[in-house]
Amino acid sequence: SNAGELLWFAEYVNSGNKSANAVLTNDIDMTNVKWTTICETELYFNAYGSDDGYAGTFDGQGHVIKNLTVTSSTSRDASVGLFGTVSGTIKNLGMVGFTLADGGWDMRAGAIVGQLIKTTGKVSNCYVMDSSIETGTHVAGGIAGCVYEGTVENCYTVNVTVTGHVDGNDTRYGCVTGDVCADGNSADGTDRPGTVKNCYTNGSTLTSTQKGADSVDGGEAGVSTDRFESGEVAYLLNGSTSTGTLAWYQTLSDNETDDYPVLNSTHETVYQIKKYDCPNDEAEVLYSNTEGDIRKTEHSLVDGKCTICGIELSITLNDGSAFVDDEYTFVNNVHTIKTARPVTITGTTEKETVVIASGVNANITLNGVSIYV
Repeated sequence: SNAGELLWFAEYVNSGNKSANAVLTNDIDMTNVKWTTICETELYFNAYGSDDGYAGTFDGQGHVIKNLTVTSSTSRDASVGLFGTVSGTIKNLGMVGFTLADGGWDMRAGAIVGQLIKTTGKVSNCYVMDSSIETGTHVAGGIAGCVYEGTVENCYTVNVTVTGHVDGNDTRYGCVTGDVCADGNSADGTDRPGTVKNCYTNGSTLTSTQKGADSVDGGEAGVSTDRFESGEVAYLLNGSTSTGTLAWYQTLSDNETDDYPVLNSTHETVYQIKKYDCPNDEAEVLYSNTEGDIRKTEHSLVDGKCTICGIELSITLNDGSAFVDDEYTFVNNVHTIKTARPVTITGTTEKETVVIASGVNANITLNGVSIYV
């Protein structure tokens, strides 16, 4: 794939072949290449028109389209982006360095799709980075400008600037999508609602706030750089699993690290693991390219007390009284217990030894394990 072939595909679809399928075989740099939106149509916020836009499947196969600049229509209200209106499928695609130039007319604008329509319209496993979709007073989103019955799922955006229409407390733009419901004639905001599912952004908003907030299923805005770099978002984008068919990968090693999730299976699978800094530690959730929890089998002891969980060796008589005579001695880190009275022993003995005389009635829990009663 190259810029010329992408231009040919756009012209082929725009000449009437709207169900044509395509795959990318390489990254494509569109610097200084004039672009005509694939399947630009009128806006369908009141009702669908006769043109369903792009109805095929465009599979990026994990590749990236870089530095694409698109100018919205200078003559009519229209959808704009890599694709204008889509009732088909866009998947496995990255967009980096996208820029929208505002032509002045009303629009639904997104880096990948301007207007995603009908239940067949779907954008999945895509991302947009380091891009600008500034529409002044129109409807816009980082991935899709609007979603009318369609679905945007398992996508993310990073460092995407989106501006658009503001009406009182309602904004008509978001870092993943703009409106998630058509304006229509429904006063309760249920006209052709779409779905935004399991999407993430480091921006302040996932979607427009005007309508359709109930159509957002999972995902999160305001995700920190640390969480992206840790592998957490890659794991979440895969549906919180590391098995089966995966789309997202991220190498987390010190020598070769991906700052963000990638759509490339030659990179590493991300696992959610638990780290225990001592046997009794509460688990810390981490993400790793190696499956399996990290569990330390020893306590971190300072003066006989664990600095992680606070456990320390405790030897007490059950009736609360003090030991007498030689019932109990502690010499050279050796605890010797000879009492015939019931005793309870808890804690850790990693740096100490406990010697219990025959016949001692003891309840013992050491290192979190009940030994006998």
